[in-house]
Amino acid sequence: MSKITNTIQLLVVLFLALFLHSCKPVEDVNADQASKISITSSPVTAITYTSAICGGTVNSAGGFDLLERGVCYATIPYPTVKNIKVKAASAVLGSFQITLDGLNSETKYYVRSYAISVKDTAYGEHLEFTTNSLLPTVTTNEISAITTSNAQVLSTVVAVGASPLEQRGVCWSTTTNPTVANDKTTDGVAIGNVNSAILGLKQNTRYYVRAYAKNGNGVAYGKELSFTTPMPTTEDLHQVQFISNTIGFIAGNKVILKTINGGDTWIKIRESSSVNFTSIHFENENLGYAGGNDQYYAYVYKTTDGGLNWSQVAKEWSGNEALRVTGIFTSGNNAVSFIFNAYPNASQISGAISFSSDGGANWSKRSAPSIFGFNCGAMNTAGNVLIGGSLYRTGPTTYTVSVFTSTFLSNGSTTISEKVLDGAASMYGMHILGSKAYAVGSEGKYFTSGDGGLNWSMRSIAGYTNETLKDVQFMNSQKGYIVGTNGLLLKTVDGGLSWFKEPTDTLEQFTSLAIKPDGTVFAVGSKGEIFRKVL
Repeated sequence: MSKITNTIQLLVVLFLALFLHSCKPVEDVNADQASKISITSSPVTAITYTSAICGGTVNSAGGFDLLERGVCYATIPYPTVKNIKVKAASAVLGSFQITLDGLNSETKYYVRSYAISVKDTAYGEHLEFTTNSLLPTVTTNEISAITTSNAQVLSTVVAVGASPLEQRGVCWSTTTNPTVANDKTTDGVAIGNVNSAILGLKQNTRYYVRAYAKNGNGVAYGKELSFTTPMPTTEDLHQVQFISNTIGFIAGNKVILKTINGGDTWIKIRESSSVNFTSIHFENENLGYAGGNDQYYAYVYKTTDGGLNWSQVAKEWSGNEALRVTGIFTSGNNAVSFIFNAYPNASQISGAISFSSDGGANWSKRSAPSIFGFNCGAMNTAGNVLIGGSLYRTGPTTYTVSVFTSTFLSNGSTTISEKVLDGAASMYGMHILGSKAYAVGSEGKYFTSGDGGLNWSMRSIAGYTNETLKDVQFMNSQKGYIVGTNGLLLKTVDGGLSWFKEPTDTLEQFTSLAIKPDGTVFAVGSKGEIFRKVL
């Protein structure tokens, strides 16, 4: 019982204490409140690279003498007097102003006013500010007017920084975070908006761009934007040729393209509403021929000014839309020949070759000695055209294969001889390098000749028997390339003994390839695909 009694007595004592405390006079409560300091923070103004003006107003000292007033600041929120503080010159009621010096540029600071009395320490509102940059302030706004080779970029210089503006513009690259060490424009020193013109871009390429502005303290950049230049055409492309490191041509459906900067950009030098250009051959930078067909006719066109103007020099008729020019060859002194295919019926291919000794003014034609297609060809150093052909036999993928040799004599007479090869295939691409000849075709077939095309051997390239190989080119006796379906690019460095796949990032069919004198490889194909591999 004594424990219960003690507990009850303790509860009674606690209740009385709480009751007496609640009955404390209002005057005492007001007195506690009156002892509190009332202070507000003033807005931060005059922000520079290393300084700012701030302050506050002490409205009441709480009935006690002020010992100190000022501001405290830090790079972390809610600074106190234990952080950095700057005292005002006097400790009185009213407003005061303080200049903060020695700040770091481009730094966020937090600041509060404070006041101290013998009774209290109080703080004004919590504020923040960021010091200015020693560098200029620039923004990258938008990209517009994108073409196959050019674009415009709008940028704004908002502030020049701690020293006069020396240069502004935009910089760009095919990799992220471009700098002034990459390509750039130089667009004066004006503050505000400027439209910068980017010129000479590569087609079908993703670019990254940033505005920049430079003063005596360094270079500042705006945010990074990106864009992709379009392809020069979305039409199927059939043949590519380079006559130098800078000048090249492409034949495609309804379009002929030309580059004068090594393939960085391609321009349309001829367009047609009906003719699909399937073959191109330039003897030099001015004299060239292009072959194509519409629904009923095959044509050969000639230019003597690098493609600015074209004239029709040959026309063949077959009565169906399968007529196709598959190769054009020149040997100087106005000697030119072209091979083409026609389809007399659904199961036959009829190949033919036409010759001219006067630059296309007059032609003589010879057909294949049997119902063979003339799919591809190459000219050797003796001026003889080797032609890769195929004969439809039992099904759409089964062919006998022959190589034809066409000799164009100086007196204008012509001969065509046939070499029937062992095996079944269809040839689609051929290349001659000195005394060696190479060809590729259906079902991954690869052909080689060591005697200029008199005798051939054929094998399948392991792993690619389901692919159709469309063209082959060798740089030298060891290094060569093959292109084909599904974006296929194969490379050899041992003269064709072994082949390795190179990445192309496309599944479009490649139909033709060319190797520039500097070793750069170009492949073209379906839907305007132009692929470049820089060695």
